[in-house]
Amino acid sequence: MTKLMIACVLMSGCYSYAVRTNQPAGQQESRLGVTFVGGLIGTEAEPNCPQGIAYTETHAPWWGMLVGSLTLGLIIPWRAEWACVAGTMAPPPAAPPT
Repeated sequence: MTKLMIACVLMSGCYSYAVRTNQPAGQQESRLGVTFVGGLIGTEAEPNCPQGIAYTETHAPWWGMLVGSLTLGLIIPWRAEWACVAGTMAPPPAAPPT
């Protein structure tokens, strides 16, 4: 049983994804959440950014895979970080002449 637990922890990985724009970032915010049943169901972070989001990143904390292994993948913690656009958004680029 101990070898199985060690193998599960060593074979588990962490994931991360990010979306970045070319807009200036304002104050950074973050929220800790969880996913259930291997990521099929999750809590949502809803940033309140009237000018839009400058960047967002979601990742599992280092200890999240340990919790996921102990709960057999039923509960996996994750962290969402984002920054709203500072000030006003830049205008979109001009369309190329046709």
